[in-house]
Amino acid sequence: MQLRQDPVGRFLPRVVRACALLGLVACTLGSGTAPEGSRAATTGVTIDWGGFGGDPGSMRYSPATQITTGTAHALKLAWSLPMPSASGSRFESTPIVAGGRLFVSSADGAVYALDPVSGSLIWQSTAGVSRASATNRGVAYGDGNVYLATGDARLLALDAGTGAVAWSVQITPVPQGSNVGETMAPLYDRGRVIVGVSLGEAPGRGFVAAYAAGTGKQVWRFLTVPGPSDPGGNTWPAGTAYQTGGGAVWMTPAVDPALNLLYVPVGNPVPDYLGQDRAGANLYTDSIVALHADTGTLARYFQEVHHDLWDYDPSSPPVLLTLEQGILAVPALIEAGKTGWLYVLDRRTGRPLVPTPEKPVPAKPGYQYASPTQPEPQNQPFAPQCPAKGLFAVEGCIFTPPSDVPTLIAPGGNGGASWAPVAYSPRTGLAYICANEQPYLMSAEASFGDAFAILPSTPIKGNLVGYDVAKGRIAWSQPMSAVCFGGSAVTAGDVVFTGETSGKFDARDARTGQLLWQFTTKGGVDAAPAVYVAGGREYVAVDVGGNAIVDRPAANVLDVFTLS
Repeated sequence: MQLRQDPVGRFLPRVVRACALLGLVACTLGSGTAPEGSRAATTGVTIDWGGFGGDPGSMRYSPATQITTGTAHALKLAWSLPMPSASGSRFESTPIVAGGRLFVSSADGAVYALDPVSGSLIWQSTAGVSRASATNRGVAYGDGNVYLATGDARLLALDAGTGAVAWSVQITPVPQGSNVGETMAPLYDRGRVIVGVSLGEAPGRGFVAAYAAGTGKQVWRFLTVPGPSDPGGNTWPAGTAYQTGGGAVWMTPAVDPALNLLYVPVGNPVPDYLGQDRAGANLYTDSIVALHADTGTLARYFQEVHHDLWDYDPSSPPVLLTLEQGILAVPALIEAGKTGWLYVLDRRTGRPLVPTPEKPVPAKPGYQYASPTQPEPQNQPFAPQCPAKGLFAVEGCIFTPPSDVPTLIAPGGNGGASWAPVAYSPRTGLAYICANEQPYLMSAEASFGDAFAILPSTPIKGNLVGYDVAKGRIAWSQPMSAVCFGGSAVTAGDVVFTGETSGKFDARDARTGQLLWQFTTKGGVDAAPAVYVAGGREYVAVDVGGNAIVDRPAANVLDVFTLS
């Protein structure tokens, strides 16, 4: 199996061709001039970062070529914007650039429209600000509006020119004291705005829904946990367990306009670690669900983990790309699982493109109703699937069911890969994965994985992994300062950008992982960057603010870099 390589990035026609044929990002000819010494490929070109994943397939790849392995050392801070937030250190949004403006949301849901070159403020809206415990990951753009999903489960459309509220809808009721709300950046898709519901690991029934971009009217809604009479309903026990079974949609889906299919990562069943009241495979939790984009009806699904007992849901967004098998160019989908495996699917059929047999796994204790088998891709894991020996009295590898006896299990609930978005370069054939090594101490009732003091000797670390999708193996791995939450962006200059939780922002050689440049930020970087070209210059933008899961500096500031 080989990757189709597209020679993007050496001459202007190829940049425009890449944008037009691959649908990566919006590209237009402009009148700006590039700085002295930059490649001519981006002179006078505007390259947008039009959504959370850069393009509808969430490849997080830019055909920009000014910043290269030879020029990255000259990066400097162009401008910064402080964004005070009541949400403290959880700042995880990705800026977008579209319609000649940069749009970014703060951790608590304030939205800013900025000049992408100077950083000057055009407008600011606080209409989406919600409770302090919310996490906001960004906005979407389309039909002249900016769309924001809020922590109190609203979907807002703001006029992109003025910031005025065009419309507002309540996606779902928010019970008093609950964590029901939104964490994902919406997806704009051909006149529709797609958003899911986050349940905060509490009992509830997940869904993903589409709303008309012009009016906010709901177009369709797909319930991620089927009822007794629905297809897949027999994977839940008789009774009402399905009504509280989880299946939150935490992260932004991907869309293939040619196939007219939407790919939705569906979260774990509830409760996380206790399965005694939900016997069965528990569809469509822990699945990549393909929906017909016009109607929201089910096309197909692939369940990564049956009857999840470990919080191994696919929280990293799916990525759409092209693989070559013989003479065939196969539309593919990858998802970096919390399990530590990269799942590789034919996105037309849902068929694994890597052999993924069902393998026997431990089944006791019986009251957990653990699945007797799990799908296990036969490519190389990108993260350990067993804890290091001797860390705790009782230890278990992946798929060891939690029992009455606290057991140290790897991967933990942060992966493998957590929510951090994966970037993919069609030039290198590599996926860039935030891979974690963080065993969790689990029991049938709870996980103690976030209470680090319980196991002070347990290693907690992350790696940025360059993973060869076609060969199914790690090409390179570089250690990070702690668990890896931010995610990546990669360019045709063969530079991959990612943040570190300790307060570093890195540029690395996309082919080798070699560190090319590093900037010390004012806080932990746990947000995915964006790359764009405006006024003839290439910029890299990243939100700095940390994440409350582990202790690290907080800042709440947008940093934007360009070449000196």
